[in-house]
Amino acid sequence: KASDDAGNQKTESAEFIIDDQPPRIEIQGVKDDYSYKKTVELKVTAEDLSSCKVRKKVYRNGKEIKQTTLSEDGYYKILVTAIDEAGNQVRAEKSLTINKKGIRVHFLEPEIQDKTINRKDYCPSFQYESLDPVQVMGFLVNGQSKDYRMEKDRIRLEKPLKENGKYKLQLILCDASGNYGVSKEIHFFYDTKAPKLKIKGIRKDQTISYGEEIQIAIENEKDFFISVMLDEENMEAEENKISIPSGNLGKHHLTIIASDAAGNITEQKRMFTVEKAVPEVIRNAAWHMETKAFCFLVIVVICIFKGRRIIKNWVTRL
Repeated sequence: KASDDAGNQKTESAEFIIDDQPPRIEIQGVKDDYSYKKTVELKVTAEDLSSCKVRKKVYRNGKEIKQTTLSEDGYYKILVTAIDEAGNQVRAEKSLTINKKGIRVHFLEPEIQDKTINRKDYCPSFQYESLDPVQVMGFLVNGQSKDYRMEKDRIRLEKPLKENGKYKLQLILCDASGNYGVSKEIHFFYDTKAPKLKIKGIRKDQTISYGEEIQIAIENEKDFFISVMLDEENMEAEENKISIPSGNLGKHHLTIIASDAAGNITEQKRMFTVEKAVPEVIRNAAWHMETKAFCFLVIVVICIFKGRRIIKNWVTRL
């Protein structure tokens, strides 16, 4: 109300709001630090005593997007800023994950599926992909859970395989969204034992008579020969038998190399001498003659020894 010297008066009134409180922001439809395996819809509201301006930004994997319907897998961040007419400002944010694909698990060496391997100190490994942290529910080896080691996105068996035989592997994972990741079963045969060779026909004194055959064999029928060499020359062993070519008397060396399905290698070398064939009758006769000669010699020695004692006793009596 105001007046002048002439007595004129004027009255004016005004309404205003005292506002020292920032707007109230609410981000609806999602929870903070939560993982979803479905599409979510964002809704942002702001309340204040006066009107306010709201600015909303949504980021997916660090890149701003315009959508409020979040359907693609990824890491999301929602930033909302509101300012009212009094200049009060507030900011709110939420982070979430959309993880529809869940956990993808694959074996690092799929080429061994249904194969035979011979890798020493072998520790099988799996690799996984997941937007959420995972927990190992079981590293199964032939149906039994075994100790494991996690290295970033890889999970491997803690201790290497020791026993030969058939193996079945499977990895089971679970994430924060309740997704399960189960690997495909991996089947393989583990074999670190080299083939065992058998060689017959060579006598203990490392000799063989001309015309006789050397027989070779592998203990496991599934294993196979890589090469058979006589004096550094490859030769065919028909029906696993080796015949010495005519005229090859004297010393020879035999080299046999064998392998199995896992790639284990065995190499065996034998030195032997080929002698002229001696009929069995002559050989037996010679043996008997040698035996008789030896017996005769023993008898002579005994007689001589006893004769000396008799002469010595007779002289003593005289």
